[in-house]
Amino acid sequence: MKDRFLAVTNALRNALEENVFPCANLEIGNSKGTLFQFSEGQRQVMPLHLQVNKDTLFDMASVTKIMATTMVTLILVENGLLALSDKMEQFYDNIPQTSRDITVKHLLTHTSGIPGGYSIVGCNKKNIDLGILSLPPAYPKETRV
Repeated sequence: MKDRFLAVTNALRNALEENVFPCANLEIGNSKGTLFQFSEGQRQVMPLHLQVNKDTLFDMASVTKIMATTMVTLILVENGLLALSDKMEQFYDNIPQTSRDITVKHLLTHTSGIPGGYSIVGCNKKNIDLGILSLPPAYPKETRV
């Protein structure tokens, strides 16, 4: 089975050697389990060098929106369980006035006015969503991406 992924392993190792990126962490699987796993390189290079391993978590930032959130949201839309025009006030009881008319589409397209660059370090995981929706708008909805 590992021979099947030899080209992937070689490509990743070559890219690491050429400093294309500092580390690579890849896992391929199916419903039966893991078929291939590769973890090499440095997940952090400053101030300390820290090795990547199969359990390393990465902050994917906006890439998560494309890779997971958008796909799941569109499946819900396709199945009639959600609409892109649904407003946040439909999902939250104690939402601030400035965020009540933010739609699912606004969140997916980064046009909600919610400021970027805020830190979620130390935030309460149970209400982080309301914390973000409580931030004062950085700009009017649908005026910037």
